[in-house]
Order: sequence, then structure tokens, then C-alpha cells
Amino acid sequence: MRSRGGYTMRTGRGDQSPYSKIYIAILLFAAAGSFSIGLICFPLVREWKGRIESRIAPSLEPKDSRHWRDKCQEFDGIGRTRRIVFLGDSRVEEVNWSELLDRGDISNRGIGWDTTVGILRRLSRTLPANAEYCVIQAGINDLLQGGDPDSLVVRFREILEYITKHTHAIPVVTAIIMGGTDMAALNAKVRLCNEQLKALCGSMGVPFVDLNVNLSPAGFLAQEFTRDGIHLNWKGCARVRDDIARHLPAIPASRVHGI
Repeated sequence: MRSRGGYTMRTGRGDQSPYSKIYIAILLFAAAGSFSIGLICFPLVREWKGRIESRIAPSLEPKDSRHWRDKCQEFDGIGRTRRIVFLGDSRVEEVNWSELLDRGDISNRGIGWDTTVGILRRLSRTLPANAEYCVIQAGINDLLQGGDPDSLVVRFREILEYITKHTHAIPVVTAIIMGGTDMAALNAKVRLCNEQLKALCGSMGVPFVDLNVNLSPAGFLAQEFTRDGIHLNWKGCARVRDDIARHLPAIPASRVHGI
């Protein structure tokens, strides 16, 4: 130490005040305590966060669960499918594909209000290994129920991976059909999804059929092709008949209708 003008100056580390040592000890103790509390509380915070998010996140289960269960039981009872399976929601269920495409080797496996979550749950029951082609029209209900495009495309990948790994079917993905003129926010999501779906199908070597070229030339489902802004009328179905048919196999000469 050196004295200057009555003031004492500390110049060495060994000259620390006992109060400084106490202060440092308190700081270290507080830091250790905070770390220990963090270790204890972090799992609780993560659990609370998960509970909150589960309440906020939209449920993407099929809305009409009773209809969904009834149809799944029906498919279970039928067992085998015909050569071509149409898979999806009410946009599939409500169309007579055999009449539209004039062929008897089609099985309709659409369920109204179904989502990609529901389709993943029922794939093993809906698409037996004997199917040769699987035409998919799905995703609109995910978006209507608040689902985000990125997660929807992830589930589409899982659907396609299941089909290619566990069945002999060739998947054919049709673009999610746009909504009507008063559904601008929904159509923005549909457009984003379709861009990602097209890229996904390209990376997996899966045919992608853009039905909106003929149905939604102005960026929304044309009124002449829909009865309610979501579902196609017969004119709308006829409009995309050839787009779908060109991705299906030729009709067998015998025209055997199968089961």
C-alpha cells in the first residue's frame, strides 16, 4: 500500500477487504442457487408450455368422428380394394368416380371432414397391398381447421412414404383445390401448400396433378364448377376428368369390375 494525501491506495491482490470476499461468496452462492433452481424448474416450465400449446394448437382430427369411425369400419368389412383407390376427404367421398371415369376398377376411400391426420391413422386399413394406384385429394380440412402449410406437407410426405414402402400402389397427388371467391385467406394457404406439395412430389418421383389450372384460373374456385365454394359440382368433376384419367392405367379389355 501507498499513502497519498491521507488516502490509502491498494495495489495488490492480496490486499482485498474481507467484505469483498464475503460479497464474492454471496454472488457465487446466488449463482449456484439460480442454476439449481433452473435445473429443477426447466422441466416444469417445458411441461406447462406444452400444455398451453396443446390448448392453443388446432385439433386436426376429423370433425365428424362418428362418420369417420363408421366409414373405417365399412372399409374394414370390405377388406380388399379394386385396382385404383381414391383417397381423401368429402371432395373424394361425394364423387362417383366409376361413373365419372367410366371404369369399374375404382374404390372410393374418401371420408367427409377427414384430414391428413385422419388419413395417416387409417392408411393401413384403407389401402390394402393389392391396390395398384392411389389418387389423393386431401388437405383442405387441415387448413380450414387452422393447420399450417408446413406441417400439412410433412404429413403428406409420411402418407407417400407409407404408400411406397408398404403397398404396391403408385401414388398420384392432386393439388388441393382452391376455395371460392370469398375465401382469400384460405386460398393463400392452399397456394403455398400446393407449391410445397409440387416440390415434394418432384423430389419423390410422384405424379402431381394441378387441378386448379382448369378449376381456378383466376386464383379461386370458379363458381360454375362448385355448389358451395368447396365441393365440385358435376361440371367441375367433368372439367378435371381428363387431367386425372391420363395418370391412370388403361382400362382392361375384359372390363372386370372386381370386388
